[in-house]
Amino acid sequence: MLDGHPSSFAEIKLRLLPVLHEEANLVKKLVGNDVAFTVKSYDEATPKEPAVRSGTAWKRAFEKANGRPSSPATVEGIDFDDRADPGVILHACREEMMALWQNERVHEILKRRRVNLEDSGFFLDQLDRITSRRFIPTDDDILRTRLKTVGAAEHNFTINTGPEKGIDWKIYDVGGSRTQRQTWAPFFDDVNAILFLAPISAFDQVLTEDRRVNRLEDSLTLWTELCRNKILANVPLILFLNKCDLLQLKLESGVIVKKYVTSYADRPNDFPNVSHYFRAKFEAVKRHHSPPEREVFIHLTSMTDSKAMYAVIGSVVR
Repeated sequence: MLDGHPSSFAEIKLRLLPVLHEEANLVKKLVGNDVAFTVKSYDEATPKEPAVRSGTAWKRAFEKANGRPSSPATVEGIDFDDRADPGVILHACREEMMALWQNERVHEILKRRRVNLEDSGFFLDQLDRITSRRFIPTDDDILRTRLKTVGAAEHNFTINTGPEKGIDWKIYDVGGSRTQRQTWAPFFDDVNAILFLAPISAFDQVLTEDRRVNRLEDSLTLWTELCRNKILANVPLILFLNKCDLLQLKLESGVIVKKYVTSYADRPNDFPNVSHYFRAKFEAVKRHHSPPEREVFIHLTSMTDSKAMYAVIGSVVR
């Protein structure tokens, strides 16, 4: 379908206009009149990423939108006969979407502009399945979705299985971007532990707020501030060096670590050595800045691996 000529791309763009329209509708459902956007880091001209404020207003909006009467075609709350369902639009445009994603020129442009799709790449590689007529998201699909929240969100739940059965959890989820860090303080006053997530796959990326700052270096700086904070000296720290699966994929695709982290020098550019090096850097910060009596747990994690994460969280609780 795409032969590389501008006219072909123009035709595809025209045919995909319904998808853009549906995206706008979904964003409107999410944010309503309270629009908070953040610009993607790779290109100021690209569409902005929607963000929702903490709380449940956006969830209630979806519940209300999905409260339509069911039909015989309804499965798990999805009415496959509803022409307004986003899945109908995606299915109608599936050939154009797959043709665009499979085109070599598209990938060349993405690579040249250093567009980092991360989890979006997972969905694009799965277009044949995701745009099928009766697609229902799997747990893995849901784990790979991203919805940016602004402010701090409180989550309460009870573990119902395993050795931790009956334990009540209260988690405060605070945003990691620089503009949101001032909201953290009130939630650190009386906690049992602080979970710190550092995406070590981001060694070749920069902050959205400041393109001069490497994302991994920013995580190390924030980890240093946390470790040496005297007010929090008695609070156990749990560090998740996260997105190891994406780190491994990057290394296997040929991304060279020392190009972005010069201190890595000529060490082997493979996952075992790179992950060990990054872990050692965070451990060194803990050793030099954290009180020796404080408990600090460090784990290499992939949040999309639910079984592994269950084991890690279980070990931390025990």
